[in-house]
Amino acid sequence: MNKSIAKKKAHKEIQEFFIAQVDTVLKGHPVKPDEYQSAEQIVHYWSRLNAALAGGGAFIPGPVGMVAAIPTLLAEIRNQICMLKEIAAFYHKDKLLDKNLVLLLLFYSAGGGAGKYLIIRAGSVLVKRESAKIMQRIAERLAIKTTQRLTAKFAGVYVPIIGSAAMAVWSYTTCHSIGKQALRLLSKELIINSAAY
Repeated sequence: MNKSIAKKKAHKEIQEFFIAQVDTVLKGHPVKPDEYQSAEQIVHYWSRLNAALAGGGAFIPGPVGMVAAIPTLLAEIRNQICMLKEIAAFYHKDKLLDKNLVLLLLFYSAGGGAGKYLIIRAGSVLVKRESAKIMQRIAERLAIKTTQRLTAKFAGVYVPIIGSAAMAVWSYTTCHSIGKQALRLLSKELIINSAAY
């Protein structure tokens, strides 16, 4: 199997993982809105958890570390989705949170340019409902970004101590950035619109 086919297969599997995890978290992750004093605490909790996961996973050197990097990254993604659900619950928006909105929030936070799907106004966010085909493309682009992160994680396992610290910082920063963007968007009024503009 050549590299191009393997890369496409990896993208497809990660894309399917994204969609499956969003469904799993939305249906099964318990939310305790009174557990946190502020939405920022939610972001810090999940960011620290992801940093610990990434740092610990990258501490394993060589080929074994490469094998450990995949489930570690997938766990980090699941944690990010859990964080989004908890932030939405904190702002009493959990009833509006569905697969499309989670994927859009992740895509927007990852710098994916979801500006045509999330229109931000002074006190509100207009969420444009998209077809399943467009949401599949967004999940595919998230999978590509995730595969790029996985490549960096592979490099980190060959320099265990420095790589471990770098992966922890990177994971914390990534999760924190997603959380901050979610705070910014979910703290506003969400207007769900399925009509074309």
